Amino acid sequence: MVGWVRFHLQEATAMDESTDESTIRMVLVEDDRDSGEALKVMLDKNGIDVTMVPSAEDVVDDLDIDDFDIVVADIRLEGMSGIDLLRHIRKESSDFPVVLITGYDSLESAVEAIRLGAQDYILKPFDSIDDLLIPVRKAVANHRLRMRNTELEVDLNRRCEELRKLGVRLGESEEAERRRICRELHDQVGGTLTSLGMNLNVAHEKLAEGRENESLERIRCAQTEAEEIAGCLRRVMSELYPAVLDDYGLPAALRWYGQEFLRKSGLRVNVAVQDLSTRLPPTTETTLFRIAQEGLTNVLKHAEAECAGIRLEETGSILRLVIEDDGKGIHVAAEPRRTGGWGMLFMRERAEAIGGEFRVVSAPRDGTSIVVTIERASDDYQGDSG
Repeated sequence: MVGWVRFHLQEATAMDESTDESTIRMVLVEDDRDSGEALKVMLDKNGIDVTMVPSAEDVVDDLDIDDFDIVVADIRLEGMSGIDLLRHIRKESSDFPVVLITGYDSLESAVEAIRLGAQDYILKPFDSIDDLLIPVRKAVANHRLRMRNTELEVDLNRRCEELRKLGVRLGESEEAERRRICRELHDQVGGTLTSLGMNLNVAHEKLAEGRENESLERIRCAQTEAEEIAGCLRRVMSELYPAVLDDYGLPAALRWYGQEFLRKSGLRVNVAVQDLSTRLPPTTETTLFRIAQEGLTNVLKHAEAECAGIRLEETGSILRLVIEDDGKGIHVAAEPRRTGGWGMLFMRERAEAIGGEFRVVSAPRDGTSIVVTIERASDDYQGDSG
């Protein structure tokens, strides 16, 4: 069968060797050693990494086609034919690239190859190595594109499902927060308002009776209760949205929150916050503040830490927020989105929504650092004044 290899070295090397395509890994099934070796040399020179085997049985028994990009097989082989090999591959994969070559044109084998989904059916002898190279590259490129599209579709479906579940959890969290605020207003404000009203009524009655001293005492009680109501409302409003964030910006809000968190939880929080060259956009400030809140809440709930920290650093146009702890740490998954629970997912989605990068650095028994990095846009960053 040596006679079918009718191409020249000059023709092969004339192919564009500067292609940017990654190397194609091919299994070449050819039972004529001389012909196969000659073809392998030409393919190697054109960026094809060829593994040559003499029989289809070698592919079935010894090779994992997932390690390759394409199988090129002669149809007429001793033992298992190229058509049989294609049929076997189709049981494992409906679209893995398989190109069949033959020196014996047969309508029956051509029809069967097409029916089984061969990417091409090429007659020997070749006029040029291009007769094989072009179909091979096209088949591999199409397969790689389908694989990428499939991966993107799977990732998109996973992200959609995550977002759906995240929406449900956010709804549940919002309802829980509403119930908490309602209970606090009912328990603290509702009862105090009732007492305030009673004291004012009694004060009015005492004043009408000319008992001014008793009336003044009731008014003082009412004044104290009014101050308690105002304090409670201020606390609720600061939890919903701290005024310090609007008035003074993110650094001041983070310092304030570190103190509040210590007061409420008892967990020591080291705050190392750098003043920024300019104010951030309101959406960015709010998002980073909420990430810091969620991060410290996660530390308190899960980390078993003795100390937590908040750092805000500005280097040129790069802004970095770090929430860290000295707790038990977590296992960081190979797939970043699989790391952590819902709290991590909330923070990641918030960070990505403002164009930030979200990263978790941790190891078991070695603490955890949550790092959010954003690049400030030119219209809100003016650089160092010096």
